[in-house]
Amino acid sequence: MKNMKKTSRVNNMLSFLMIAPLLYGSASMVNAHEVHELTTSNGGTYVKAFSFSNQQSVVIAEGRIEPRSIGTISIKLYKNLDVGDFADGIIIPRGGTILSVEVLKDNSDGQQLNITTVTAGSGNYQTSQLVCIAENAVSLCD
Repeated sequence: MKNMKKTSRVNNMLSFLMIAPLLYGSASMVNAHEVHELTTSNGGTYVKAFSFSNQQSVVIAEGRIEPRSIGTISIKLYKNLDVGDFADGIIIPRGGTILSVEVLKDNSDGQQLNITTVTAGSGNYQTSQLVCIAENAVSLCD
């Protein structure tokens, strides 16, 4: 019985350590809006969630089984990420890996994100894509 309690405590601690980054975010925050940072088992695919002042969240992710150097970026907007209340999303082409995501605007008029990718190889070529969120819709900015 003592071994079962000890094993149970160890399992509980391991479970907490695995989900703690999801609950509390990464130690190296990109900015105050970042809430989650996940790294998948396929070579560190970029997946991050950002929360906004209007309680909505956006999840930015590279395609999970795609090559790191080329593929897609999904931008998914949630009314409430905690319960999976999906509002809208888009998928855009990606030439390189996601280097950074920055929240440029977060106010009552909407949100704007800048997604920067960097090419494989030399890493000398960066591309930025602006994403606009208005009400419950995600689109590329004009």
